[in-house]
Amino acid sequence: MRVSLSWLSDYVDIWDIEPRELARRLTMAGLEVDAVEVRNRGVEGVITARVADVSPHPNADRLVVARVETGENTYTVVSGAPNVRVGDVVLFAPPGAKLPGHTLETREFRGVLSQGMLVSYRELGLHDDLLPRELREGIYVFPPGTSVGMDGVQALGLDDTVLVLDLTPNRADALSMLGVAYEVAALADREVYEPKVPFFSEEPNEDVRVRVEAPEDAPLYLGRLIEGVRIGPSPQWLVNRLLAAGIRPLNNVVDVTNYVMLEFGQPLHAFDADAIASGEVCVRPAREGERFVTLDGKERVLREGMLLITDGGRPVGIAGVMGGANSEIREGTTRVFLESAYFRPAQIRRTAQALGLRSEASRRFERGVDPERVRAALDRAAGLIVQIAGGRVVGGIAGGVYSGAGLPKPARIALSEKKLYTLLGTRLPREQVERIFRRLGFSAVSTQEGWTVEVPTRRLDVRIPEDLVEEIARLVGYEEIPAASPGGVVDGRGRTFAQELRRRLRHALVRWGFFELYAYRLLSEAELGRFPALLPSGRGDGWATVDPAKALRVLHPMSDAHVYLRPTLLPSLLAAAQYNASRGERDLRLFEVGPVFFPSGEGEDPFDHAPRPHHTPVREVLHLGVLLAGEKEPFHWRGSRRSVDVYDAKGVFEALLTLFGVRGAWDVVPRVLPGLHPGRTAELRVGGEPVGLVAEVHPEIAEVYGLSRPVVLEVDLERFFPLAAREVQAEEVPRFPGVRRDLSFFVPEEVPAAALLRVARAAAGEELEDIVLFDVYRGEGVPQGKRSLAFAFFFRRPDRTLTDEEVDVRMEAIRRALDADFPVEWRTA
Repeated sequence: MRVSLSWLSDYVDIWDIEPRELARRLTMAGLEVDAVEVRNRGVEGVITARVADVSPHPNADRLVVARVETGENTYTVVSGAPNVRVGDVVLFAPPGAKLPGHTLETREFRGVLSQGMLVSYRELGLHDDLLPRELREGIYVFPPGTSVGMDGVQALGLDDTVLVLDLTPNRADALSMLGVAYEVAALADREVYEPKVPFFSEEPNEDVRVRVEAPEDAPLYLGRLIEGVRIGPSPQWLVNRLLAAGIRPLNNVVDVTNYVMLEFGQPLHAFDADAIASGEVCVRPAREGERFVTLDGKERVLREGMLLITDGGRPVGIAGVMGGANSEIREGTTRVFLESAYFRPAQIRRTAQALGLRSEASRRFERGVDPERVRAALDRAAGLIVQIAGGRVVGGIAGGVYSGAGLPKPARIALSEKKLYTLLGTRLPREQVERIFRRLGFSAVSTQEGWTVEVPTRRLDVRIPEDLVEEIARLVGYEEIPAASPGGVVDGRGRTFAQELRRRLRHALVRWGFFELYAYRLLSEAELGRFPALLPSGRGDGWATVDPAKALRVLHPMSDAHVYLRPTLLPSLLAAAQYNASRGERDLRLFEVGPVFFPSGEGEDPFDHAPRPHHTPVREVLHLGVLLAGEKEPFHWRGSRRSVDVYDAKGVFEALLTLFGVRGAWDVVPRVLPGLHPGRTAELRVGGEPVGLVAEVHPEIAEVYGLSRPVVLEVDLERFFPLAAREVQAEEVPRFPGVRRDLSFFVPEEVPAAALLRVARAAAGEELEDIVLFDVYRGEGVPQGKRSLAFAFFFRRPDRTLTDEEVDVRMEAIRRALDADFPVEWRTA
């Protein structure tokens, strides 16, 4: 929000407050001022002058030589402007005057000396995109009767300072000059001068009928008909104020609607009344796929439920967002239908987001406008249009209130002195608190416990006692409130066991070199169907392919990329990896601890039923997702690097088992699942129950994301965490040496090493300390369809040294167990 101080002074006395001091006060009160802009910065010595004579340049076809008079002196000026005419009063920069970036001096142009220059708005440093066509083409010409020799900056009204506010979304009231005026008045204890609103007939308008088919989205809709207007440029004062606010002037009628929007915070729209052929204005929901060309000339494809303004048949505007090209105010417009309404904020926010169409109007509607100002803004704009563009207001008012329940009401809030003291940490005199309420424009009634406060609808952000305390703190000044230590007894229970497990998980992964990801929890339809989902505990075992027709869909998605609640973390991980890889970061270690979502209905498969109504209960399950891509080791002088593979992801899972002291037997079961490499995908099981998967992403899917052989791990933490040991058991440092024995053998390719380890561990006895697979070989000397595996077995007793004979017995038991369960071919050398 850009606030012109000369404009603001119409509503509150601020001339005794220096602009930077005012900016400081507003910032300290919560309305952050990003910048203080002096509009005439870099402009000095520019004055008004009358063109006394114009003649062609003797040596240039596109230049003219003008003689201008300033009242005291006469100057000869060479100009290339197409609109230099005798008798016009123009902006003139004589030698020595300053414009942004340079100082004027006498110069020769094709043999003729030019004593300065005739100035346009462009030379004053204003941006072209804000200037209307008549101000972009040629020099500026003042209205007839303007005095010569005046300071040009003052004559244009550019001797002004603008505060640029960075508003938080809750302060919708400050998106208006009057809203900022009330804030300044409260801070400086001043009075607010509201603009005068003319009175027009309150009888129903018989020329224009209003029909509202969606009263919950348009609970208040009003309009007035104005006939006999003359479309043309706006007066200079109006142009200056719009330019100061960062809005491009268009014509007198549209400029008035923008002016009143900035003044009251109430968006208005002016329709060419002749475009409303039926004489009826209808507010209705759009139909799916309906097409409409907006004022910016773009065709919009509408979704079902978006709110439209129609002439009873065809659309003429998207409610609260933008009007239509078919009903815009044109040069020949003589009849205007002026609209002022209250639209439900959530409806406008969804529409603007879905269409990717933000406007000054939608910015205000989606934050919530003051319903008490809808009528006042309408009549204020109608009066200004008649004053500036001529014409007259015809008949009474069109429309009315269509759903009183849909309009915000003044809030009545009870605030106790005890609550105020508890939150502020200091006591304030009742008189001071009541004076602050009056300065804010709140009505307060004193009670035994404190106050009952009625908050006007212009402050929709104040609804609970804590909001009132914040208002009091802002007006007192946070810097004036003494620091106080919180009282009471500190609850020392600390984190729960589940919270501690999540903390340990995150810290461990960061120590292992991973970066944590915080991702959107919504997916597109394409992302949803790429990967399977691990069904939650109690809903069957294993994995299910998610059908978009049965998935959890957001009722009003912000965009096509955020439609479905995710049932798996894999798309989020791959999207983040794609983003980083496209920026040169290809060696990736990412993880996310976050929720996935399932319908919480009955049945084995939560997706195996018909689509549900919008209020379907949702079950949220905490998962861990890990992604590795690129090279395993960093660049180093010692040798070549190795790319990550599925065993690296599996190693992360093994490290987690150790970290959390999971004692149960675990297994790796090969699976074929969509989106994953068919030969490098496995389900992870602990105690026979699936807890996750480890896999390499399918090459075709990896190519979609621009990645080379990424590997992933996903774990259902609601299944995994209950397996964690609740207590850490310390072990004594071994006092006796251990014994190592090795076994190597051929085994078929389809036999998983994890199964061999499980059988060997069960047969080895309690003296077994560890088993390590230290070699895998395929090639010369290995039978077809088999691979060579070599394991190291480590034995130890805590109370004595094992003998060779005791270890031989254990090794023989391991051999017999492996022979019994697998087609093992032992190697002797």
